[in-house]
Amino acid sequence: MDSNQSNKSQIESKQNQPILDNQKLQILRNVRQDLWFGALNGLITGITISSIGFYTIQFIPSLKKHYTRNNYILTALISSCIGSYVSSLTYGKNSMINQRDQLIYQQSNDKYNESYVRRQLSISKSKESSE
Repeated sequence: MDSNQSNKSQIESKQNQPILDNQKLQILRNVRQDLWFGALNGLITGITISSIGFYTIQFIPSLKKHYTRNNYILTALISSCIGSYVSSLTYGKNSMINQRDQLIYQQSNDKYNESYVRRQLSISKSKESSE
């Protein structure tokens, strides 16, 4: 008896999962691609800026004692992490803002889609039967 209930719950959970069509999947792929591109862009920018900044330290007499290999590695790692994080946030936010209009338009049109109506009816029936 327990196996029948668990099978029913698994089937119901699979039915209630959102269905993504090819357009929405393409939008998600674009957002993921923008996030990764932003992270790599920030990584390269962070390493470049830290290298230039650390290279200029050797010409300042009061900071010349801090011009060591360990400090260079530390600044390169920290600046690349910060650059990667900030850049991926920026690229991801901008990508979502650009893709938001497409998602909103598709969601408003989904209300008239036949599969959407069937899915909503099955959800309401399952709620009624559970009560």
